[in-house]
Amino acid sequence: MAQCESPIDIADILESVLSVIKNVNTENKRARENFKQILKTEFIYAAAAILKNKTQWEIPENTRNLDSDIICTYICEVFLKSHLLGNSFPVMRPREVKQMPEPVFNKVLFAEQRTRQLEVIRTSEYIFAIAPYYTDDLPFSLRRFLSEDKLYTSYNRYYTAIHIPVRNITQNDALSFANGLKQILSMQAGVSWEIIDMMDKIEENYNEKVLPLLFSPFPAQVERTQAIAARLEEFERLLGDTVLDPFYYCLTRMAKGEEDLRYIYIAFRQSFDGIFNSFETFRLLPVLWMNRDAENMSDRMDAYISAMEHRSREILSIQKGKPEEEFSGKVSACLNDLERCLEKYSKQLELVSESIETCTAKLEGKPSFFNRLLKTGDKLRRQLDVLQKQSASIHNEAYIEINTLLYRHREVVSVRNRRADYVEKGKERIALFPRGLNGITKLPAAVLLPERSDCFDMKEVWQMFNRIPR
Repeated sequence: MAQCESPIDIADILESVLSVIKNVNTENKRARENFKQILKTEFIYAAAAILKNKTQWEIPENTRNLDSDIICTYICEVFLKSHLLGNSFPVMRPREVKQMPEPVFNKVLFAEQRTRQLEVIRTSEYIFAIAPYYTDDLPFSLRRFLSEDKLYTSYNRYYTAIHIPVRNITQNDALSFANGLKQILSMQAGVSWEIIDMMDKIEENYNEKVLPLLFSPFPAQVERTQAIAARLEEFERLLGDTVLDPFYYCLTRMAKGEEDLRYIYIAFRQSFDGIFNSFETFRLLPVLWMNRDAENMSDRMDAYISAMEHRSREILSIQKGKPEEEFSGKVSACLNDLERCLEKYSKQLELVSESIETCTAKLEGKPSFFNRLLKTGDKLRRQLDVLQKQSASIHNEAYIEINTLLYRHREVVSVRNRRADYVEKGKERIALFPRGLNGITKLPAAVLLPERSDCFDMKEVWQMFNRIPR
């Protein structure tokens, strides 16, 4: 890459390597997941360092006045950074664009972003307006950014992204940017204003009703952990009322065709990315440091975003057939299989646990003369050792069968490594079960799972599993 001068060749290298890393099968093993994440992070940092020091560029012919500085900024601060941060990558929402002082932003860009769902990204030197991506393995594709298309019936060039300086904007910059916005290929025609207004209203309701609650001071008279749990419970309830339920209503009641569904899906995905970023800002408050409930909520929201992207084609066909019944059937089958598995091993464990308690009680009691004479204590210790091995064997068998079932039902259940800042010993993974209508109107339920079978506590998993609504 250091010797490569063509941005298109650099795009091929970056996109190919990131795609290969993404498709590595880790088989849900923590060590492999960690290595995969480290490999991706190290590659991104190494690539950015090489590109920032690069002086020789072979700029392709273009009509947007792209130069080496603009291309390098896009590669490092948009393309690579978005892959590094994932769902936490910051994108400007319409309300932020509207608050900018320059008319080219608060009037022109705001109107275009609202109706065409453009992705607006602010970097250190430039603001980029980018056509929304739909189901792309590599969002903010570098090859698409560099390409300029010419339609058969037009002399104009069409782009997927344009740029404007962040500071010292001239009249020519503003005029060129406004004209360039019209040449970005994106959806707009055919989507009704009722749908556009409704999707705007969803984000507006979140900003007016949920955000103030999230960042309001915690009551001093309530214990910290209880206050946080109550705040998160209210946050989740309001999130369903103001965002998830209206989103489902738009999909099932307001959309008249695939173009409407596509617009609703993209608008929601962009809004929920902003919601997730606002929650991550909340989670970084000192009062929430190392709070397990807040970290679980973060994992659940991140899993919800990933599930929506994974099921995008299914969401586009939500008005065909009976998707609610079909998806509900898949979730029920998964929960029933897990329930039978846990119930079977819980009964086995209960008998062994009772014997262990009885044996332990006898050992802790004061031995009689005859017990000492007959060496009853030695016999009890040997018996206890056998029972403890039986208990470990039951836990191990249950652990293997549960993970096998989760893998079998991977279409509906997501098992991932925790995103928390810290993890409890042996509790590094989390299984997320969809809830609500078609898995959309509620955040998924979370069950913590151990990475190793020796840390598997079946009673704890059984209790968490029983909290999942059937």
